[in-house]
Amino acid sequence: MTFSDAEWVQLHELLGAAAGEDISGLSKPELLEALEHVGRVSRTVGALEARFAGEVARRTADDLPGGGLARIEGHGDAPAMFAKVQGGSVPRAKRSVEAGDAFTPIEDDSPVPDGSEEPALIPAPDGSSAPGRKRMRAKYPLVAGAQLVGDISVEAAAAIVNGLNAVAGRVSAQVLAELETRLVNKARTLDVNGVKRAVARAVARIDLDEHERREKVAYDKRYLWWKQDHSGKVVIHGELDAVTAAPILTVLEQMTTLQVRQQARPAKPGAIDPVTGAITEPCGCQVSHISHDCAGPGACLSGHRDGCTGEALERRTIGQIRADVLHDLARHILGCTKRGESGVRTTVIVRMTLESLLRGQGLASIDGITTPVSAREARRLAGDAGFIPEVLAGDGTVMDFGRTRRLFTASQRTAMIGRDGGCAKCHAPPEYCEAHHIEFWERGGMTDLANGVMLCTRCHHDVHNLGWQIDVHGSRVSFVPPPHIDPSRTPHLGGDAVFDIDMSGIHTLEQVPPLPAITPEDEAFIRDLEQQVWNEEDAWFRLGVHGMHGADEALFEHEPLEDDALAH
Repeated sequence: MTFSDAEWVQLHELLGAAAGEDISGLSKPELLEALEHVGRVSRTVGALEARFAGEVARRTADDLPGGGLARIEGHGDAPAMFAKVQGGSVPRAKRSVEAGDAFTPIEDDSPVPDGSEEPALIPAPDGSSAPGRKRMRAKYPLVAGAQLVGDISVEAAAAIVNGLNAVAGRVSAQVLAELETRLVNKARTLDVNGVKRAVARAVARIDLDEHERREKVAYDKRYLWWKQDHSGKVVIHGELDAVTAAPILTVLEQMTTLQVRQQARPAKPGAIDPVTGAITEPCGCQVSHISHDCAGPGACLSGHRDGCTGEALERRTIGQIRADVLHDLARHILGCTKRGESGVRTTVIVRMTLESLLRGQGLASIDGITTPVSAREARRLAGDAGFIPEVLAGDGTVMDFGRTRRLFTASQRTAMIGRDGGCAKCHAPPEYCEAHHIEFWERGGMTDLANGVMLCTRCHHDVHNLGWQIDVHGSRVSFVPPPHIDPSRTPHLGGDAVFDIDMSGIHTLEQVPPLPAITPEDEAFIRDLEQQVWNEEDAWFRLGVHGMHGADEALFEHEPLEDDALAH
């Protein structure tokens, strides 16, 4: 290595000096500009870590003497050794090892560029000829290069490398290189979670058979266990495949969201309203004690909400609310005999083409689950869960209402979730989002899909308060930033389409013959579903076929039991 000890010391001192700078006096433009530099330096340092972590991994293998470098140095494996050097966690070191695999030297068997010569012999010092060395290159040169220039992070590189490794050897070198190019270009525009979603989608579309195999492995490995320690604390741990987890996550998230929205969010206790002079009590009520004779705040309940006890406002964390929701659900199952409206829209929606539904081949998506699932697994929701189905015609649902009604319908929200995937701006799960008019209803906005978008509460406020513009064209949503964020106002792609890469020209691995035309027996499959009648106390199942995104899609809607008194 040509980097000397003195240069390492100089680099360390330079970075240390930058870290020690007083930045409290920076102006906003200076801070933002410096942040750009910090991000790129951080990603480049990550590339340095990945290179060395990958080299440690390559020198650590069971078939090497003593088990390889890490074992000889007293560590269990390469991530454990690098975590010691890194001073971080083993999972973080594992990401560095995975990203470092992009730098693995392999033989370059690509054609020599025109006008270049590849010498077969290398002159030796004595003038004789020695056998030439084979041309070598990085295993994934674009991933490696993007890391070195600070374009993508270690985590993003690791996700791409894992995805490419999953299909390597099963696709041609040309397909692998093209997929690498498109994933790296996509990664430059996404955060780490977005990169993982894009990689998962691309890999699943390329190699459906392998995707189904991984699903079976995940299903076979599903588990849930708990243990209680000496203090009475119960620790719950588990792993679930996507289809098994979908209804569980949907119920927990919907009920949690409902309780969060029902919580008051007033000013801090003691805050004084500048207009009325009312004081915010610990319970959240705003009360004026001047109009009556009392000892002041906290001394009486005059002016409080009906039934208020004056007790401090509940401020449970999201994690605590989820724990309480799980407790309430268990109590519901143990003792609840009532059925009613809870206000919780606990609906699991699975989307796939009608052909995939009938054949059980292809890919589907489940709202709230970021990775695609195979059509075979999606059909398990219909076959195993005990639902009563209903088939809807493609033209049986009105999607546009113009000015005849203000609120978006459930069908419109379903269509928007299919297009937006959740929050169209930050990609929060559908449970956190509501349908909003892009052009305000009060200003003449229509209650149509082209004027609707799914947004979480935070992004909804940001859009209106900061001046973002939203454009909807067919199945694509774009966000135009305000001038103070981007003077050029370059549109940013939003919605679910953000995580798709262009798969044109990339051949998928099709190990099955082309599907034949739909037969009467296939149509009977739908009719049989309609005739399934399950216990009235079970959930109900709806199958709907809508003409969305230019193709028929099937929507499985599973609505679990709801009760207006979950806790007894």
